[in-house]
Amino acid sequence: MSTSKRTQGRDDLPGWAVQVLRRLLPAYHRDVVIGDFAEVYRSIAASRGRGRALRWYWGQVLKSTPAFIANGLYFGGDMVRNYLKIALRGLGRRKFYATLNVGGLAVGLAACLLIFQYVAFEKSYDTFHDDHENLYRLTITRTQGGEVRSTSAFSWSALAPLLEQNVPEVRTVARFHPNYSTGTIAYSDAAGQRHALREDGIAYVDPAFLDLYSFPFLRGDPATALAEPLALLISESAAQRYFGEDDPIGKTLDVRAWGDGAYTITGVLADVPANSHLQFDFLLPLDDILHDDHGQYHDTDGWSWTNFVTYARLHPDADVEAVERKAAGLINEAKREAYEEADMAAVVALQPLADIHLFSDFDEDWGALGNYKTVYFFTLVALFILLIAWVNYINLSTARAAERAKEVGVRKVAGARRGQVVLQFLFESALINGLALVLAVGLAVLGLPYLNELSGAAVTPSIWTNPWFWGSFLGVFVVGVVMSSLYPAFILSAFKPVTVLKGRRGTAASRQGLRKVLVVFQFAASIALFIGTYAAFTQVDYMRAFDLGMDLDRMLVIQRPSIVEENVDFVAQREVLKAELAAYPAITAITTSTSVPGGGFNLGTTARNEGAAASERETVHMTWINYNFVDTYGLQLAAGRNFSEDQTTDREEAMLINETAARTFGYASPAEALGKRIVLGGGSTSFTVVGVLKDFNWMSVKQEVDPYFFRPTRGGRYYSLKVNTANLDETLAAIQSTYDTVFPGNPFDYFFVDRFFDEQYKADQQFGTLFGLFALFAVFVACLGLVGLAAFTAARRTKEIGVRKVLGASAANIVRLLLVDFGKLVLIALVLTIPLAYFALDTWLANFAARIDLTVWLFLLPGLAVVVVALLTVSYHTSRAALTNPADSLRYE
Repeated sequence: MSTSKRTQGRDDLPGWAVQVLRRLLPAYHRDVVIGDFAEVYRSIAASRGRGRALRWYWGQVLKSTPAFIANGLYFGGDMVRNYLKIALRGLGRRKFYATLNVGGLAVGLAACLLIFQYVAFEKSYDTFHDDHENLYRLTITRTQGGEVRSTSAFSWSALAPLLEQNVPEVRTVARFHPNYSTGTIAYSDAAGQRHALREDGIAYVDPAFLDLYSFPFLRGDPATALAEPLALLISESAAQRYFGEDDPIGKTLDVRAWGDGAYTITGVLADVPANSHLQFDFLLPLDDILHDDHGQYHDTDGWSWTNFVTYARLHPDADVEAVERKAAGLINEAKREAYEEADMAAVVALQPLADIHLFSDFDEDWGALGNYKTVYFFTLVALFILLIAWVNYINLSTARAAERAKEVGVRKVAGARRGQVVLQFLFESALINGLALVLAVGLAVLGLPYLNELSGAAVTPSIWTNPWFWGSFLGVFVVGVVMSSLYPAFILSAFKPVTVLKGRRGTAASRQGLRKVLVVFQFAASIALFIGTYAAFTQVDYMRAFDLGMDLDRMLVIQRPSIVEENVDFVAQREVLKAELAAYPAITAITTSTSVPGGGFNLGTTARNEGAAASERETVHMTWINYNFVDTYGLQLAAGRNFSEDQTTDREEAMLINETAARTFGYASPAEALGKRIVLGGGSTSFTVVGVLKDFNWMSVKQEVDPYFFRPTRGGRYYSLKVNTANLDETLAAIQSTYDTVFPGNPFDYFFVDRFFDEQYKADQQFGTLFGLFALFAVFVACLGLVGLAAFTAARRTKEIGVRKVLGASAANIVRLLLVDFGKLVLIALVLTIPLAYFALDTWLANFAARIDLTVWLFLLPGLAVVVVALLTVSYHTSRAALTNPADSLRYE
């Protein structure tokens, strides 16, 4: 009877309240408190009813909860202090291993932090604009016969007004017209002295551009700043450059660019942020060039030239695909006659503003552009470096497991549960990772200027205020703490007290196998990065040394003057300049052109054989060159002749093409193309092919050679001078003196074509440099871990080495024995890495028209370099162990 009542009373206890108590109470008096509460509960239930007992029980739980929590925190804090004391004491006793652990993790975290800053910066482009989620750029894909013929970020000037009128989903639309080349801006200083500067950042925009984007105004009114002709907005740095501390509003600058005129400053903008795909210092009204009676767009219907970038803000609930279809319909209707004749069509895509920097891969584009593949790749590299650092920690922790086995055994005998031992090691890991993180932040701050210099980026510490950046990095840090500590913690906490206190090592063999696997992984990753670095630099060197099919050596280029005094015949003065420069002994040849190698073409258009259908038009690139350009640049004729001033019809009718163009237009040989007439653009004007040039690389050898067309001109924007560089300073001074005399008031700028051409490979060089830097980080961190393992191995095998030396082994034999163990692991890593590296490099090199061959040395040289570095890293500890007196090793045996 008594037992039955007790059981019933126990079963009647409020289950949820009991569970709360079990969670709150420490284990050592949990059962006592719950038992006391149960007795009182039953007493109340028997005398006053179960309802009253339940209220009493829950009341006691709620009233006691703060005390239980405070008690738990007190003892928990005491436990944390104890863990901290043990962890610090352990680090102090093992300073060498602690330094390796903290140092390796710090370098890994610093590299990861730097890469994350770079990645965050690249992903932040154009996100600073208000409502950027609804901002888009219109891109055009042209198809012919259902096949894609070209992709472009440019469109027609007539498109934007049509969108505004006919597509209700569009809130605001604006056009942006780059100047496409350097312009000249002249001004008078306070003393009345006339000056002129070359400027790259000139652009023409609609007034709505200022409403579309959130570029901050420092002076002026955005609503009226570009409302009138000849108005000018300048950046803060440009205002400082031209006017110092004076207020620039109302002052005048003489602009010589796509349009010429005296422009009045109506506003000052803050400098454009570095993470904007549009970079400019001067904004001018677009109408100034659209309505210029002497300009390129005079007397056109707005559908002839695609020199305009069109941006739009949509309503938040707009259907993007519907807007794309409507925009394409407007284009195809406006150009219906020409498109139907050529079997062409336009497809419109709205590219989100935040995607422009990383996700643009168009035949024609504009702006500061990056590559999402590079960003993702460096993110992967960062994680590899961090993994290598974590692997070091795991390796050294498991390697020292036997050392700490007795500590774990004693603690377990003293009553510690496995969970407490796991918490101890997790706490130690968090402490080491925390110390490494603090050091890593310092290293990253110091390394940021060097990262910017090497990458060409403009990453600022302000990126550290980005929640996404810190969220990602701290997430990686937490994962690292858990990953790098769980395995050692569970291995060490699993030791049986009886076994370890008897001196047995348990599963040492399995731990040694794991360490070998982790070492192989570390060096496989390091070798892969080194091979990639070597391949990247080799590819860049190969492209720079590639035979372009023309002579760029000692070719100096100066730009055509923009400012001409009144009543001066510019054409006559241009010939005077050429004649005076050509008379200088150090100049062996001089020519002019509208563009130079490496600087793109002046016109991208379509062409067809005379008499062919409009649907047979092909995309071509064209530039205008002087009559002696071919000889000056050493171009070779495959058939026909060069332009000749003696041939009076050449200026109006002659054309040179390259071999690729001859093949593209269906000629079996270059000679067959001679005398044929080719129609340019959508009109009917045709030109006669008088010569076919052997294929050469006008642009980077990364690209395939396209159909090139050349027309003759006596002028051109650029003067190319073949100079003797023996006394270069004297030659440059003489050229500038002549230039200033013939065309006073113009800025004198020059560059060498070979260096200018190599600028196309700058991004590849920066990629290779960053890749190499992070590969060095990876190898350094991996070698730090190898140093720790070598020291531990040498200490663990001290007695074995002593016995071997007593039995006659030499120091060299001992060193060889120890080095072979590590050397085998690194060689295994090399063998495993080569196939994967081959596949990755072959995929990467497929993007290059001219590419290196994947020879065996491309993999062996960097791989063996890592092997040598690894062996040199462990040689100190192995040599020290080999030279130890055996008497010291065996004294206590």
